[in-house]
Amino acid sequence: MKQGRLSLYNDALASQICELIAEGKSFRAIAEMPGMPKSRTMFTWLREKEDFQQNYTRAKEEALEAAIEEIDYIANTEEDVNRARLKIDAIKWKASKLLANKYGEQKKVVDVNINSYQKWIQEEILVGEQHQELLQAGQEYQEYE
Repeated sequence: MKQGRLSLYNDALASQICELIAEGKSFRAIAEMPGMPKSRTMFTWLREKEDFQQNYTRAKEEALEAAIEEIDYIANTEEDVNRARLKIDAIKWKASKLLANKYGEQKKVVDVNINSYQKWIQEEILVGEQHQELLQAGQEYQEYE
């Protein structure tokens, strides 16, 4: 009977990995640390372990929020302006995609009430016609004098 490898997964290890993710580490960087699983293993856990998936998602959000808070620091301390711009743009792009509800471009849906719009147009036409009548009356009055 063929046996698969024993899973290293346990709550303590998963929690430690998520703490490292919240600090901004990637699976690749974590996998290079002693005693940590390979990144492929962590991706498998992400697919198969619902608790790990939820904690990972929270940790990624925390890491991104921390990176967003670093934008001012980067802007004020990075001597190379182009490098600073690149770092900041990367953070902003990630935020707009991963936390779109909070940092993405807001799309406004305009509800146009056709009846109100038509009424407004009619009022504008009426005002324009009244204006024309007043102008014409003024010209006639000047001609009369």
